[in-house]
Amino acid sequence: MIRIGNKTYPNSLSSILADSKLAPVFEQFAKKAIIEENLNFYRDSSRSLDSRYLYKTYIAEGAEEQINITSDKLATAKRLADANDWTSDDWARLIDACRVEVNRLLTDHNLSKAGDSSFWKSDIFWAHHESTGGQRGDASVEVDDAPGGRALWNGDQAAYALGLNHPALLQAFLNAYRSQGLNNKTLAAMQAYLSKEGKSWKPLEFIKLL
Repeated sequence: MIRIGNKTYPNSLSSILADSKLAPVFEQFAKKAIIEENLNFYRDSSRSLDSRYLYKTYIAEGAEEQINITSDKLATAKRLADANDWTSDDWARLIDACRVEVNRLLTDHNLSKAGDSSFWKSDIFWAHHESTGGQRGDASVEVDDAPGGRALWNGDQAAYALGLNHPALLQAFLNAYRSQGLNNKTLAAMQAYLSKEGKSWKPLEFIKLL
């Protein structure tokens, strides 16, 4: 987290997007900084695993909101799309890799305090900060994350902490589990996810880890 003056803000991409007050401010910043396509992809890929939609909207050459990814990832996506193979497990791995790349890009260029294009230096952020009682030019300092409990984890945070390889798939399970609880459908989804990860955790054991 980052403390600016007497205000404390989340400072990772996932935690900013989970913050109801700061998320719309960062969205406004992203639109002005012309990085909206990266933000939209990151958010959409945490909600949907529709490979056809994500490819045609964000990944394909000439896509309406094409993101910047490495040529090898683009080649893999094009190979799968040309084969009309939208159900391959390769999509999950590819989308996860794209999310990591987009997260790194936004973090390094737009969420670092030192960057010239930093969100924290923008007029949009300072206007928000002043509207909540802060003052422009308040000093900033990195602070430890507030204890929110793992119940507030998103897929990226949980995957990183638990050494898992498919944060987008984990996010889809978390969304279902938090809205429906543990029932036959979410239990089956959990077991399928753990199988893909090669984990032998029992359902209740996995829930405790989350």
